[in-house]
Amino acid sequence: WNLKDEAVYLLDKIWQALNPEENEPPPDENESPNLKKNVFEIKDCAECPVLVEIPAGSFIMGATRQDPSAHPFENPTHLVNFANPFAIGKYEVTVSEFKRFILDTKYQPAADCGGISVKAGARKYFAKDFSWREPGFEQTGNHPVVCVNWYDATEYIHWLRKKTGKHYRLPSESEWEYAARAGRTYPTPWGRGIPCGYGNFDHSFGLPPIGHTICQSGGGTS
Repeated sequence: WNLKDEAVYLLDKIWQALNPEENEPPPDENESPNLKKNVFEIKDCAECPVLVEIPAGSFIMGATRQDPSAHPFENPTHLVNFANPFAIGKYEVTVSEFKRFILDTKYQPAADCGGISVKAGARKYFAKDFSWREPGFEQTGNHPVVCVNWYDATEYIHWLRKKTGKHYRLPSESEWEYAARAGRTYPTPWGRGIPCGYGNFDHSFGLPPIGHTICQSGGGTS
């Protein structure tokens, strides 16, 4: 950890002490009306990503001013309503899915991107010779594709539209947050504290395949 990580950790501990109700574990799925136990999945073609249906509803978007980890642009909180359901990707777009798009369209994505290489145990910070094919760490076809920008993502969406005849598009910020919160009101899906087992917050180990997590806590991984 660096000094910034330590400061965030200490502020988080102070927040937990002052707001014990915010430190409770996330609610069970049966406790939230916006969570569905049996999610309806959609797959429009063999190469298409798996989508899940998000029900119509509403949520409070943004962060409170009392949240020490919040950014100014997340304020103020406000109510967002969704009159109709929509579908969103269940997982990140994988390397294999993006590769099929490249092979079909001959599209040339960004030639390089900044990143951190962790190959052979050595780190190489902010190199400019990485790409979605060579991101600086080992990947398989089932890993999330990286080193892509907004233009690459938009072209991928256009390819899905043409291939399926469906109205694919990138989600809005509010749609993404509504889906990610899944009916919960906590600042994060895991409540407060370090999200070991819920996501990746230490780049030392690269990225896992979709549906899996890598986490460092106390010098180990899980």
